Amino acid sequence: MKAALALNKGMAPQVVAAKTVNGINLFVLSKKIYFGDDFSADYTRLIGLSRAGSYKWIANGVGDLRIQFF
Repeated sequence: MKAALALNKGMAPQVVAAKTVNGINLFVLSKKIYFGDDFSADYTRLIGLSRAGSYKWIANGVGDLRIQFF
């Protein structure tokens, strides 16, 4: 949603999300990000989920969060 809103305003998207067959990919395209407390809480919850249970945490860079479901 943030990426779509940014594109509508002519700005570069800061977050791109993709649902894959077995996971979720979130790419942060900006080094300076602040989306508010609600987004921060959701992002923190996703990170916590990705590190627990049968999920696999993959990070290719500072702004790259990939959660794979097994």
